This record gives sequence, C-alpha cells and structure tokens, in this order.
Amino acid sequence: MKIYFESKDHHSRAMMRVEKAIKSSAPEGISFTSNLQEADIQFLHMIGTGELLDLVKEKFVLFPYCFEAMDKSTLQRAQTFFNRAIMVFSYLDVPKIVDTDNFNFLKSPLGVDTNIFKNHNLLKDTCITTTGYVSGSEAIAECVQASARLNKKSIHIGGDLTPELGYNLSAKYPNLYTRRELITDEELVSCYNRSNFVSGLRRFEGFEFPVLEGILCGARPICFDIECYRQWFGDLAIYVPQCDYTELINRLSDIMSTPLPITEAEYSYVINTFSWNVILNNFWDNFKGYLG
Repeated sequence: MKIYFESKDHHSRAMMRVEKAIKSSAPEGISFTSNLQEADIQFLHMIGTGELLDLVKEKFVLFPYCFEAMDKSTLQRAQTFFNRAIMVFSYLDVPKIVDTDNFNFLKSPLGVDTNIFKNHNLLKDTCITTTGYVSGSEAIAECVQASARLNKKSIHIGGDLTPELGYNLSAKYPNLYTRRELITDEELVSCYNRSNFVSGLRRFEGFEFPVLEGILCGARPICFDIECYRQWFGDLAIYVPQCDYTELINRLSDIMSTPLPITEAEYSYVINTFSWNVILNNFWDNFKGYLG
C-alpha cells in the first residue's frame, strides 16, 4: 500500500513534524510516495477547508488542526469530507465541533521526539523562549516585555515582528532580546535548555509542540487557559487568562520572576504519554482497523 502525504510551502514546521513522524513509523506493507498518481491513499493536513481542494484520491485520512476561523456553512462542508474519510485524526474534539459523530475519528495528542528533545542541564541564562510569526495571536511581544521588566533575557525563534509591532524588539532590548530563525533541532534544543520558561501561548485552539519539547529540555511551559490545552497538558503548564496587553505583561512578569523546574515525575510522564512511539502505535492500529 502506497500513501501520499506531502506538506505545502505554507505549512508550519509543526505539520512537518507530524508528517515526518508518521512516515518514519510506517509498519510493514505501507510505504510513502511523492507521486500522488501512484498512491492508493492520500493523507492531508487540514487548517481550513481550502486544503480539501487538494484531495484527489477516493481513500483519504484527514489531519485537522484548527477550526477557529470556520463559520457554520464551512463546518458543514468539512463534515461531508469527514464522513467520507477512512479516518479523521486530531487532538481537537472534532465530532463536537462539527456536531456529528458519523465518521471514523481518532482523538489523540500529537507527539514529541524523545530522541531529540532532552535535558542537557545547561546553564539557565534565558528567561523564556518564544516561537512563531504573529505576536498578536502568540503574545510574543508580551513575553519579551515581561522578561525585560525582570532584566532577564528572551529568545525568539521565528520571524521579524517589526512590521506587525511598529517597532524593533532587538533595538528596544539590545542586550535582552535575541531572534533566531530557520534553526536546526539541535539549536532549538539548546535554546529550550537555556530557558526557565517556554511559551505555549496561542490565543486560539492548537496543540503547541513547544510545551512538550520545552518540558523534555527542562523549560516550564506557559499557556493561555483554553480547554484544549488544559485537556492535554493538565498541571504540566502554567496557565494565564486571555487578557489585555498590559495585564498579560504583569501576569507574565509575576510568573517568570520565580522559576518552576520540571520534576522527574513530569519528565517521565511526558515521555510515557506523548512519545511519538506511543502515539503512532495507536494511530496505525486504528488506521488498519478502519481500513478493514
């Protein structure tokens, strides 16, 4: 059996992590091809309904990541594709969102590569590591401002936020703010290891790989108090409410003034619960079961 599963240029690094993990875990008798025409089944990343236009194969598996921007009519359109899918795989409660359970659904967290993300006990010379490309939805500027208020350093992994913010964070905090982009996993591990905290802040539904990656590297995650984060991460993260810019900076600076180290029990829990090996054994068992 051949499967086509290819990311698009606009897809995030997170989606590429999902794709890489699934491809590398394929059981005997299943292979992946970059030629859609020769594939028997199509796997498809889904961050809206636009991707559904890329469906070519009659047999397919959908990986929805976000429903925030979908109105009722769009959700109804998506529902017809869910009903036809071999399986829908998501960390979100998709049947509840689309108001039907008339399809094959596997609710599951995403995973973390425990061979890459490890605690190397490096010197904690950074307050927080942030990731992403949109400060407004990911509270990046607030994290930087809060750590600067404490006279502590922050590292941002992602794009230049100057056009969005209207000012340059590097110029405003020349000794306290560093931005990196297009780094290797090894460099990312180093950034996490150097940080007391990692930002899992996103103002809408998501999974936030930095939460799990950060924990395995010894950095405490901070998330917005949203149901999907509470559900998967429980007491592993520190939660803050959705609030305005100034209040969020105040809350973050209070939190980050006192590091909260990751315990051995938390470290072991993440490995035993969120390792890609655990997640994907379940994925492939369900896939083969639904396929018949």
